[in-house]
Amino acid sequence: MRVKVVSCSTGLDGGYEDLIGEEFPAKIADSNHYMLLTESGANMYPVLKKDCEIVVNEGASKDHINPTHYKQYPVEVIDMMLAIFGKEATRNYCLMTAFKYRMRLGHKDAVEQELKKEAWYLAKAEELK
Repeated sequence: MRVKVVSCSTGLDGGYEDLIGEEFPAKIADSNHYMLLTESGANMYPVLKKDCEIVVNEGASKDHINPTHYKQYPVEVIDMMLAIFGKEATRNYCLMTAFKYRMRLGHKDAVEQELKKEAWYLAKAEELK
């Protein structure tokens, strides 16, 4: 995912004023933070989720893996699940969903699309270890 830093809270999480207006690749660090990444994927800086907005490229082709209906709220659905149900339950959901995509392979959507969905959920489960 990509996020744009739109504000800078004060306190322990503050100190990234110079990043306001910039876009970065990011991953979920915990229920309150994104970890900004370098373009090569290395961890760079934790920021509060409330100080960021998810960047959606309107001109991009339809994303079948993480479509916009999962991004209609200020927080993505998977992030809500993490905050509400916790890391272990969300990780188990990701593992079970990956299993579902593997089991229906060739019976619903295009095989390549289903494999990408399975890979996304497996990667998310790994991230939540």
